[in-house]
Amino acid sequence: MNVSELLKAATKARGQSHAPYSGDQVGAAVLSTTTKIYIGVTVENASYGLTTGAVRAALAAMVAGGEKLCVNVAIAAENADAPDGETLQAIAEFGSPRTRVHLVDTLGGRVDTTLGELMPGLPDAKA
Repeated sequence: MNVSELLKAATKARGQSHAPYSGDQVGAAVLSTTTKIYIGVTVENASYGLTTGAVRAALAAMVAGGEKLCVNVAIAAENADAPDGETLQAIAEFGSPRTRVHLVDTLGGRVDTTLGELMPGLPDAKA
């Protein structure tokens, strides 16, 4: 599995997101240690606190699939900005500082980084 396949999965998923309030459609794809891809989308709710983020949805699908570790995360959004703290914490729960994070935007911009670069000082409890 290469990164471009993961990014394609996230980009395709983005089109299925439900974002009638913010218009911020996001798709995510998570690659598990068994090389299976799990996808997720943003699902907004009128009660903002009930909104499910795309990465958390993909991680939930991974857990529902019986897996607990991810090695790569791809996020497709309008802008290739770093994920918010809540999303980073969710990735940290099932990843490590070495988990690759790939961000792609609608104009083809791309950022490749690691969870450790986005969360300096993150302990590697799953090493």
